[in-house]
Amino acid sequence: MSRARRPGGMTLPRGHCDGPVKIPLLGDIESVNARIDAGVALFDAARQRQ
Repeated sequence: MSRARRPGGMTLPRGHCDGPVKIPLLGDIESVNARIDAGVALFDAARQRQ
């Protein structure tokens, strides 16, 4: 599940997740949307399996 990074965002239902993941952002980027989060996570998972 992807979670909003702003105050008041949805709460993470921890009972349904394996654990939290933090994606580091470089430069002036403050946040990315859920679609980008998922793409980065899937790309890194595929990269680690090679």
